Amino acid sequence: MQSLTEIKEQLLETWGRLSSVQRGVVAGLSVLGLIMMAIFVNWARTPDYAVAFRNLEESEAGVIVEKLQEQAIPYKLGSGGAILVPRASVYDVRLSMAKEGLPKGGIVGFELFDGASLGMTEFSQSVNYRRALEGELARTIGSLDLVKQARVHLVLPEKSLYASQQVNPTASIVVELAPGASLSQEHIRSIRYLVAASVEGLSPDSLTIVDTSGSTLATGAGEGAVHEIAIERTSQQMRAQRSYEQAMEAELQGMLEQLVGPARVIVKTSVEMDWNQVETVEETYSPGGGTDQAVLRSSHETYEGYSGTLPTTGGIPGTASNLPPDMGSGTVTTTLQEGSGGAYQKQDILRNYEVSRVESRTSSAPGKIQRVSVSVLLDSIEDPQQIADIKQVVEAAVGLDAERGDVISVKSLPFDRSFYEQEAEAMDQARSYDLYITAAKWGGLGIFVLVLLLYVRGLLNSLRPAVVPVGRGVVAPLGEQAGRALPPRSVPALEGASPSRATLARQAGDDRAELHLSEKEEADGAARQAEEARRRIQRQVGVIAETDPDAVADVIRNWISR
Repeated sequence: MQSLTEIKEQLLETWGRLSSVQRGVVAGLSVLGLIMMAIFVNWARTPDYAVAFRNLEESEAGVIVEKLQEQAIPYKLGSGGAILVPRASVYDVRLSMAKEGLPKGGIVGFELFDGASLGMTEFSQSVNYRRALEGELARTIGSLDLVKQARVHLVLPEKSLYASQQVNPTASIVVELAPGASLSQEHIRSIRYLVAASVEGLSPDSLTIVDTSGSTLATGAGEGAVHEIAIERTSQQMRAQRSYEQAMEAELQGMLEQLVGPARVIVKTSVEMDWNQVETVEETYSPGGGTDQAVLRSSHETYEGYSGTLPTTGGIPGTASNLPPDMGSGTVTTTLQEGSGGAYQKQDILRNYEVSRVESRTSSAPGKIQRVSVSVLLDSIEDPQQIADIKQVVEAAVGLDAERGDVISVKSLPFDRSFYEQEAEAMDQARSYDLYITAAKWGGLGIFVLVLLLYVRGLLNSLRPAVVPVGRGVVAPLGEQAGRALPPRSVPALEGASPSRATLARQAGDDRAELHLSEKEEADGAARQAEEARRRIQRQVGVIAETDPDAVADVIRNWISR
């Protein structure tokens, strides 16, 4: 307890020595420290919130908030139907809400039949089945990465006894895309086939897809689907062509920059491609009848001989008997003998050969290059030989084919670099401005620290009691400034006196010998300086005597007692 009392007295004594300005600074720093401590404690106690649920309907958000309030779990509401809870409790809250069947997402699926009553009519069952099917499809489509949420509307006609009167089902889908996302034709076809395969009798051509901005992504007409496929195919061809051009430009750009330097060459290419898929069928017939290479298909030979007086000439009616023997169609031979008698001989030969035929099929893949055009711009290159060499290099790099009409142009023109110079100047100014700001910031901070150190040093020096000589052989403690009144309790107490007076008396007695002017210094010192010192001390003593006469009396009594 004695130590605490001494610490308290020392603090009170130190506080008493401070001026009003110093007391204000100390009080302000103390208040600022308390405020900063309160802010830090509040920040340390504030939990880190994380999103537990998002994209909630207002009704579901209200139910979840009620559950959180019942469980005394802190929460915050965010934009877009989001609910935030402390990060450490996110998974616990989700499991707890899932146990309660929350959130439902505003969409009901086949769980609609979990509480079905026995008295439900057939119409109610059909309506609930359609709602459940729509909900399940909406959930499935909404699970895609590019889709934020979806709604599905189905039209399921009643089945008819006659096939001619049966109406096919139709469907429409409204999708809300994720921020910055877009659906390609491939994604749209996937959604169409997904829904068509999930609904009995639904054709992909009977399905319409729109987004929340009102744009039609897919129509319900078959012609429209064919048109969309054609558009997607054309888009793919254009992307492939542009990709080929960019690859060629990058290769030429990198090669030429090694020759003329970076930013001194511009390369542009244009490629024409043939996307038609052509299939060529070629048939070749080779004559070979009557030769060893020909294959005999059929043969017919007839021999006939007569003997008589008159020769007779005959043959097979038609053109066969009139063809030459080497054609193999037929032969008639007549033999005449001398004399009255005669001989007749007939020979008929018919041969059929297979026709020699060669069939060749050739299919050309789409994307064949028809024509290449390359334009190269050089920055202020005046050497014609260098330009010609660059042109030859480019021709060899792209594989120039003059027969297909390839064109390569290399020109040297001065580039306009004013924009880049202005940008560089603006960047230099921005860097200079940042440098000035940084220098001013750190310079101001250094000045502030220096002023603070000087102020603290002055504050510490002011807490030390200063003593000055009061006449010959007389010393007196002075305050913080010359001519300023000593504050109360600046002199420690003797027995029966206050602590400040006693301290003043002891200090005066102890320091009297140290600050006593020697006779030699008085003799050698200037009279004027001594006179000024005496007058200054007299003024200070007068001020002290006026402000605290009791302290002066204690000092005098201390001197007398010694």
